[in-house]
Formats: sequence, C-alpha cells, structure tokens
Amino acid sequence: MSSPIALKKRNAATSVSLRSQWSNPSDILSLLLLIGGDVIRIALAQQTGDTFPTPVVFSFGWVAYAFTAILSAVSNDRLMPGAPDTSVVVSSTGFGHPRANLSWILGRLVRDFESYWMPDFVRRDLEDMLREIGKPKAGLCVTVFEASSDAVAGVPKRDIYWYSGYLVAMLQLVIAIIPWAIWDEWEVFVVTAAGTLLAFAMGSLPRWREERWNCRRATRKNFTLSRGNGSQNVLVILGEGRGLDLEDLAGFVEGVRPLGWKRLLIAFIAVLWMVLLITVSGIKQHTWFLVAVGTVGMVHTIIITGAPRKPEWFGVHLKYRDHFVRKRVIDALKALDETYPGIGRSMLPTFFPNGVRGVDADWAAGKAKPGAASQDQTKS
Repeated sequence: MSSPIALKKRNAATSVSLRSQWSNPSDILSLLLLIGGDVIRIALAQQTGDTFPTPVVFSFGWVAYAFTAILSAVSNDRLMPGAPDTSVVVSSTGFGHPRANLSWILGRLVRDFESYWMPDFVRRDLEDMLREIGKPKAGLCVTVFEASSDAVAGVPKRDIYWYSGYLVAMLQLVIAIIPWAIWDEWEVFVVTAAGTLLAFAMGSLPRWREERWNCRRATRKNFTLSRGNGSQNVLVILGEGRGLDLEDLAGFVEGVRPLGWKRLLIAFIAVLWMVLLITVSGIKQHTWFLVAVGTVGMVHTIIITGAPRKPEWFGVHLKYRDHFVRKRVIDALKALDETYPGIGRSMLPTFFPNGVRGVDADWAAGKAKPGAASQDQTKS
C-alpha cells in the first residue's frame, strides 16, 4: 500500500504532466496530422482544376492523405476520388444506353442542382405542381440546358469558395506569426508556411486537371443526367458543338494516361509531409497556436467538402433553354420529345426498364407522335 507521501508525489507528478500537456499539446498535435485524410481528398477534388495555385489550406489530416495519395497513384493511377458521392445515370440521347457515372464532377453537378442552382422559375413550377397534387414527390421535371458560348468548356470559373482558400491561408499565417512577434519564437510560423506550401503544391499538380476533364470537347451530342428511375429531376444538356462529352466524363478512368514519373513527385511531397510531422513533434512551446492554425484549416476544409458549387466552377458552362413539368413521368418525356425529338424516348430505358404498357405503349414504340402529351402543366 502506498504511503501518503508517495501518493502525494504521484498526484503532483500527474498534475504537472496534465498541466504541461494542456499548456503545450505537442503530442496530440502530431496525432491530429494523421487523421482526416479522406476529408482532405474530397476538398482537393472540390478545389483543384485551375491553372493558378490551388488554395487547399494546411490542416489536420494532410500527412495521412499524402500516403493515401501514393497508394492511389500506384494502384489506380489517379488522384481523384474513386467514386462520386452521388449516384448518377448518364446517357447520350443519340444511343439511349444509360451508364453509371464515375465522375466526381457529374455527381456534384446533379447533387447541387435541386438545392443550389436550379432556376427559380423552374423550382416554382415544380412546387406548384406538387402542391396541386398534394404530394412531396411525383411526376417529373425536365430542365434543358445548352453548352454556353460565353466560356470555354473545361476551364473553371473561380467562385467565392475557391478564393476563400487564400483568405484562410493568410489568416493562418497571421495566427502563426504571433509567437514570433511577441516571444521571438519562429518555429510555429515556419511550420505553418511549410504546410501551406506543401498543400498548395499537392493541389496544383496538373494531374488534377487531366482527371477532372478527361473527355472530348466541342461535342454535338446531347446528354441526360438523373439519379435514375424515381428521380424528381432530369437534366438535359445539349452539346451544340461546344460542350464537354459527358459520356466520356462519366467513365473518367478510361483513357487516363498513367502517372509514370509523377508518382515520384507525389512520393517526394509525402516524404516532405513526414518531415513536417517530425518537426511538429519537436515543438514544445506555443503549440496552441499550431492547434489554432490546424483547427481553422480543418473547419475550412470541411466547409469546402460539402459546399454546393455551380456548374461553371466544374468547367461545365450552361445556358438555360427550356423546362417541362408534368404530373406523370411519361407525359414529361412526351412533351420533351415533341420539342426535342428523340431525347424523351432516349430516357425510356431509365424510367421504364420493363417497358411502357397501356395507352402510351404505341408512342414508346415509335408508332405514335408525342402530340398527345398531357398538358397538365404549362411548359416554359
């Protein structure tokens, strides 16, 4: 049994250890750099693609991501996420063969449509139809866009989320310079500056652009994008000789050039991250400033991963052309086909995989014109 004196000494030592850890948490900071690699990868998928240095900020998780990137580069020859976070069915209206989407860009394009960039007047027509029939989801809304002539396909238009990376990086450097300005301790600033440079270097690799837009350009094909059978919304995109080939984009892993020597560059950046990790573990003073820098970076990174983006940021520049809202899916497809021949029928395999029966069977089989399309909702 411990004596009162020994117990008192043990409690004092524990108190000193806890006080030291909470005063300068260097060990936990090193650990934080090793978690959250998946978040970094998604943030890179969201932010990269511009020819200017990509502002993906220094935060927790970078060391873990750096070595995950090596594994992905060696095993899959790619940096972009292996699968989008939204299931999308893509088809070329000339052939009508639906295919599963593997493109991060197209997944986010469809995910953000309803919540962020759907035209207001289209949303009003859809809400009016749903309110009329008293259901939260029914029928079909088809929105038609054409490739815009005002911008070059595959070249992103920078948005507030992209620019925010630079502002956050500057804020992190301001936080990191405080120990240098007050106590003449420059280590925190050097680590923050080095982490920022490494993050920018990884995000600025040209490989990101190659993978994001691995498709033919100036296509005249037309495409449909949806979440598949049961979707409330369908996007129709007309190539018009100036858009991206979205069918190519959907299978982005096909035809991507091997990384080759670029694997060595990725590995070199990963080694530098490891050096930074070792350096961080050696810092014993003012580490709360590094924790603050990492926390600011992680908050921004999380915001970026889930941020809704408009199509132009993904290099898909669109111009509104038309929309059709109907209480029945088949009526929406008929109305669409009447204005844009062949496009409505091209979506039949997606929405009617077992075929169309009843009074609409003749139209689906091409034996009747779509003039009988229901007029239960005004087309605009």
